Amino acid sequence: MGRAMSRRLIIVVAGLGLAAVLGIVGAQERPAQVPVLQAPVLPRDGGVPSRWRSAEAKGTERRIDDRLTSPAGAVDPTDDEESRAASGDGLKSVLKRRSVEPESTASDGGPETAAERDADRSDKEQGARDAGSSRRPSMEPVAEPALSSPAPAETARKPAARPIAPRGIAPSGPAPGSVAESLSLRGQSARVRVEVVGPAAISFGKPAAYRIAAVNESTESAGEVVVAVAVPGHVAVDGMAASAGEARGAAPTGGSIEWRIPALAGGAREQLELQITANSDQPAGISVTWTMRSPELTASIPVLKPALDVQVGGPEDILYGTRQIYTITVSNPGTGPAENVSLDVSTGGNGQARRIGTLAAGAREQIRMELVARESGSLEIKATAHGDGLRDEAARTVLVRRAELAVEIRGPGLKFAGSTGTYEVAIQNTGNASASDVEVSVKLPAGSRYVGGVENASETAGRLAWKVKEIAPNDARKVAIEVAFEKAGDLQCEVITTMAGELASTASCPTKVEALADLQLQVNDPQGPKTVGEEVVFEIRVVNRGTKAAQNVHVVGQFSDGVEPIRAEGSPAELVPGQVLFRDLPRVEAGQQVVLRIVAKAESAGNHRFRAVVKCEDPDTELTAEDMTRFFGDEPVETARSGGATRR
Repeated sequence: MGRAMSRRLIIVVAGLGLAAVLGIVGAQERPAQVPVLQAPVLPRDGGVPSRWRSAEAKGTERRIDDRLTSPAGAVDPTDDEESRAASGDGLKSVLKRRSVEPESTASDGGPETAAERDADRSDKEQGARDAGSSRRPSMEPVAEPALSSPAPAETARKPAARPIAPRGIAPSGPAPGSVAESLSLRGQSARVRVEVVGPAAISFGKPAAYRIAAVNESTESAGEVVVAVAVPGHVAVDGMAASAGEARGAAPTGGSIEWRIPALAGGAREQLELQITANSDQPAGISVTWTMRSPELTASIPVLKPALDVQVGGPEDILYGTRQIYTITVSNPGTGPAENVSLDVSTGGNGQARRIGTLAAGAREQIRMELVARESGSLEIKATAHGDGLRDEAARTVLVRRAELAVEIRGPGLKFAGSTGTYEVAIQNTGNASASDVEVSVKLPAGSRYVGGVENASETAGRLAWKVKEIAPNDARKVAIEVAFEKAGDLQCEVITTMAGELASTASCPTKVEALADLQLQVNDPQGPKTVGEEVVFEIRVVNRGTKAAQNVHVVGQFSDGVEPIRAEGSPAELVPGQVLFRDLPRVEAGQQVVLRIVAKAESAGNHRFRAVVKCEDPDTELTAEDMTRFFGDEPVETARSGGATRR
């Protein structure tokens, strides 16, 4: 055992969740496969204490076994102590960027020699150089102070400052509404090193002290650190004391000790003091494992969900024939981009499509559509948006308002030529919009003439026209047109209304105008009294005041007793006592005047009558005209004498 047994040993273990196992084995023994690092402790009198150090880099539990290779120049922990002493090599591989200064006291309480300190320092410097090549620890003999006296503070080289990545999501997340190509999470836990320090060999039946230290080599606080110490059954645990946390377990006949440290601040060092007694000469192996609760690395990964929303904007009603702009808005109210978006718009069976493409979250697309109202009534504008797995639609019902004009004309059904009649024109708006600037035109029938009735009307070429400024819905305008019928025939009075240059409504009224012979009889007797025996002329005038010719007009002249006709003029006639019978007039045209004369003599004085009679079958007419003429004769005049009277 040589020099290796004359001093205490330090085992330094680096790794994540590593285990250090202490035990006493023969110097010449070397197992075929070593599952953990071992330092044999054989029961003997006056054993020299040694120490083992272990370091943890990541905080996850792991045990070092024979699958890890030793770095160049390192000695396997199962090599015999004599060969380790001869080579002068020890456990030179330590935790990367870490070196631990040895304690300065020996197991017997005396100070270490200068040579031992120099050797220990040289070994540590060599271990620091070798740390970057392997994580497999190596073992070196160093001097250690006695457990009975307080150890001076151990100074460790601080690692170079490195930025500590924040816990949680690294600041490389996607912008809102976009999809990230990748997600990067980085986390770092504290670096905890565990050391086991104690004698390399103990005496049977005598107490021995061991110190288990937990050191946080990082600046970050370590979570709950749990150190488990397994003690064989033939080794009694006489006592234990922890500088922090709670240690419990291990019956007097051995067992498991659990040292639980709630938190280990950055740079802190806590230790557990154990006192054990070997009750058998069997190797007293002590196994130490530890775990550390790593900080939780969480990531709030947003789930991007796109959505589509369609809105149709514009007035709810428009006027017929006008143009109106409607706006269709397609938006993405979701949190992710909507892809392959297209829009279908239909109005009354006519549809059109438009491709939008990708619509980012919160973005919107507006499409302006011009609508020309060509049909009155309700019109539906329907917009449907499609995307990958998305669909939304909106509809707007538009009322197309239109003025509907209904015109009506009433007039006489039968009229005679030469008479007048009245036509009543009514223009009504049956639509749901006001009718503005309505033009009214009335075509007068041929053979008629406008008399009056319409204010501000103009007459051109037999057409009467005027304007109505506005007619409200369900309102009407009425006018009366007076017309003179001048010719017979079947006449048609037509009214036409137009609005905005388009035909709105028409109506007509037929009127039958008939022509009629209207005969008038006039008798002209001689002026003043006439003498008896004097030829006197009696005149008969027949006038057709109608619009139709009178046919077969029969004229007769009659005298009272005392007057006899002598001859007739104007038409052939037959003279009979007291009468003149004119031959029937075959035709008396409308407006024509026929003059017939009868020459007669009075045979006696007195008032004599003359009568003229006119008869006609077409039209059925019978006219009579009569006049009286006074006739006087040459009678003797009686002269009254005195006493009497004279009478003529």
